[in-house]
Amino acid sequence: MTEDSAEDLRLRFGELVAHRRAELGLAQNALQQAGGPSGVTVRDIEAGRVVKPSRITLAKLDRALRWKAGSAIRSLSGGDPTPLPRETVGPGADAAAFVATGSGGDAGLTDDEVLALIRENRRLADELERRIKRDREGP
Repeated sequence: MTEDSAEDLRLRFGELVAHRRAELGLAQNALQQAGGPSGVTVRDIEAGRVVKPSRITLAKLDRALRWKAGSAIRSLSGGDPTPLPRETVGPGADAAAFVATGSGGDAGLTDDEVLALIRENRRLADELERRIKRDREGP
């Protein structure tokens, strides 16, 4: 692959990331709150300045942009990402979008759905806290 074609792929990938982020209504920094890489990394990716993003960065992009796993790496190689259908996006992604945008309406959630997500997150946090305490205490 020539240097020009590699640069073209990076620029195309950056455009795909920027388009999807805008489609979701997320600012570059908000993408991190939705499980993505840092705002600086997103800015550099969108500008085509990241030559070889790590697998972790690509996985974070898949999650935050609500793409099917492996979409970011496929897109970086010239393929197209596969957006997740709304019904297969888990509550964690909706909660992240809510936090990132600052309102349930922007994330497509009703007030009742937001409250249900908050309750579920609290339940999960409580369970995690119990497990950590149990592990610290030992068998």
